[in-house]
Amino acid sequence: MPRQKNAVPAYQHHKPSGQAYVRVTVNGTRRVIYLGRHDTPESRAEYRRITAELETSGPTSVVASATGSDLALNKVLLAFMRWAATHYRHPDGKPTSKLDKLARSIRHVRELYGHIPAREFGPKALASVRERMIASGWCRSLLIRR
Repeated sequence: MPRQKNAVPAYQHHKPSGQAYVRVTVNGTRRVIYLGRHDTPESRAEYRRITAELETSGPTSVVASATGSDLALNKVLLAFMRWAATHYRHPDGKPTSKLDKLARSIRHVRELYGHIPAREFGPKALASVRERMIASGWCRSLLIRR
């Protein structure tokens, strides 16, 4: 006799990243939804929201709502550059050349796709950004074409 499936997914800990997650099965495919830092009030609240949605509307809508953020790509890029400005520094506090290279690379992404939701930026969009960089005359050592 096969084991019965638990209707409520377990709140689990992803040890390598330190994040909490749940596994949801949608149309026979298991999906992992990350909830944030493990054992925090925010991740527990997100877990409660997801389990409540599972009971009312089913797993398909839960996966769509968990991965369907409308955060604009511009905001993600801005947050990354703020982080990079603090990370890429010499011991004396001056920024490294990596910061300038990142800013020039991100410019192409921002101009083409900055206005779209971040969740819509996928492999095809990345390929078009790469093609634009090639058209701009960037050398092969800077950009590898596949």
